[in-house]
Amino acid sequence: HERNRDYHSEFAMIHPQDMVQAVIIVARHEFAHGRIDTALQLFDESLGRFPDERSRGEAHYELANLLAQHGRAADAQVHYERALALLDFPDDSLRAVAHYDIANFLARSGYTGEAQSYYEKALATWSALALAHNNLGVLLASEGDFDGAEHHLLKAGELDPRHFLASLTLANIYAVTGREAEALVLLD
Repeated sequence: HERNRDYHSEFAMIHPQDMVQAVIIVARHEFAHGRIDTALQLFDESLGRFPDERSRGEAHYELANLLAQHGRAADAQVHYERALALLDFPDDSLRAVAHYDIANFLARSGYTGEAQSYYEKALATWSALALAHNNLGVLLASEGDFDGAEHHLLKAGELDPRHFLASLTLANIYAVTGREAEALVLLD
């Protein structure tokens, strides 16, 4: 609590527009020293000082990234959700990419059901996101849903013909499901 008081006295001198960056810098410092709960408390105490919803959304997004990097999946997901609720994206493609980023984080953290939901949200927002089709296809294949995986991997390849990983994963699915001739065609 003493450390937070010191930060707050320094924050009092910072222009509100610079507040998000200042809090994130301090949060990174606290995270680096293993004081994650102190960083979270400081963040919560500072939210009211951010000048607008966009700033609060950006701060939640940055904090979510920090939490994700430090293995705090549940906390990261909460802050990603808050960021999405606060940020006003200028177009759907940026909102889709934000959903895609969250899905990737959740997939890496082992939250496959939640990751699938976010990939689907990304694709519902912007169906031309080849990377989301690919990653959803890979996730579905790992869950044994080869038909769903095939659909998304084919779509990824259609949207981006240079997407080698989609073709490779699809070839593996064909090989595993006894469709060796189709697998060989993809590998040629």
